[in-house]
Amino acid sequence: MARIEPRQLDNCEGASPSLQVQVVTASPLPLRLVLFLGFTVRQFPAGKHFTAHNASGTPLGFKTLIQPSQTSIKRHQEKLKQIIQRHQAATQAHLIDVLNPVIIGWSNYFSTAVSSEAYQ
Repeated sequence: MARIEPRQLDNCEGASPSLQVQVVTASPLPLRLVLFLGFTVRQFPAGKHFTAHNASGTPLGFKTLIQPSQTSIKRHQEKLKQIIQRHQAATQAHLIDVLNPVIIGWSNYFSTAVSSEAYQ
């Protein structure tokens, strides 16, 4: 069973005091999990061929995966649900006009992350 230990980030330049780091110690390797601005940032160890590299090409030994957090996805779905419920009597064209800016804005914000599963 995985154990999660939430900790505050200390001694990081520019880090928000509300930024939490959660280290998930599951078998066999620890996973670093950071929740920040609606994103879930995970780092996990990777082999020499699948690892990230720094600017000079030196392998770093880990892979970083950035995704929209589950709370962000649920919050977006709730907002869409509320809009649809408020516009039940509206025409389909009007409902689409109201939904488009919300969906496009959310998609643009999370477009830098690995979010293809969230769009489905």
